[in-house]
Amino acid sequence: MLFFLVAIIPLVISSGWAIYSLKQVQEKNLETIQLQIQQNINENIADYFQQKFEVTSVQVIQDNIGMVTDEQQRYVLQEILNKDSDIQEVSFINSRGVEGLLLTRSSDFVVTNKKYVGDQMFKRAIGGDYFLGRADEDQQNIIIATPVVNSLKTVVGVIKTKVKLKNLESFLPEVLVAPGAYAYIVDSDRNILAYLGEADLNNFDYSVIETDLLSGKSYIGLSSKIVSGSVSEIGNLNWLVVVEWPAVDIYQVMQVNLIQIGLVSLIALFIVVIVSLIYSNRVSNNLNKLIEGIKILSEGNTEFNLIIPTNDELEQIAENINQLVKKDGLKVHDSSLEDKIILKNQDLENKL
Repeated sequence: MLFFLVAIIPLVISSGWAIYSLKQVQEKNLETIQLQIQQNINENIADYFQQKFEVTSVQVIQDNIGMVTDEQQRYVLQEILNKDSDIQEVSFINSRGVEGLLLTRSSDFVVTNKKYVGDQMFKRAIGGDYFLGRADEDQQNIIIATPVVNSLKTVVGVIKTKVKLKNLESFLPEVLVAPGAYAYIVDSDRNILAYLGEADLNNFDYSVIETDLLSGKSYIGLSSKIVSGSVSEIGNLNWLVVVEWPAVDIYQVMQVNLIQIGLVSLIALFIVVIVSLIYSNRVSNNLNKLIEGIKILSEGNTEFNLIIPTNDELEQIAENINQLVKKDGLKVHDSSLEDKIILKNQDLENKL
């Protein structure tokens, strides 16, 4: 029983430590992958939209110009439309928030006089910032608004463009950082706009994103397998980029580790048993020497010396008996002492 406990205690401790360590490594790896995905998505999105911003950014050459003429508007709008085939329409909004000319790919210039003075898009762009938002009528159309500045860097109007997002998969390639990973883009109406990798879109469940994914849990993904995931938001479009990859099955890994630890423990137990048998055999031999020596002394051979070099209690007992014989001359057979030693030896052998 003692040997079993000696072997099982390290097994329990090792198993617990293995499970704890595995969980820590899994969480650390998940955080690392999520951070890498977030960085890649941000870089891809930044590169994609930066190109759009550059196309629609306009600087009027004339100094101190406060109004942009119709002729200037026509020239600028036509140039922008020609530069990027993804742009579906482009218009100019003056500093008072009134839209002037509008140019689309399907029609010529029209004057709309539509007012945007209270619109968040206009407020942001007239303040000198870029605006990126979703067009209501089409999930894959977005609105980009950029300020128009003169040579003195004064904002004199806003260029508003409607852009048809094509090749949405261009957001995704660099985010597939784990083997077996796939990615997809979800719009604000919970529709999948694009995806990359091997996945079954019929398995899509938005509630999983709201519950398991955001809480860091593993879940059943589009691959119908247990996955870990990362989610990132695209600007203020309320679109999500979701990346999923096969999760490490902690229970399977635990099972493998437990088998390995069990084998090591069995080997350790075998070694302990062998060492214990060797030690017990040595103790038994020394006890037999002590018994035989006592028999010789009890038969009257007082010249005999008990020599048991064990450097423990047995050696001390032998020395004490030798001194007792020299002092008192032991001539009577001490059966009680011999019997006690024999019983002790038998008890030890039974335990082993």
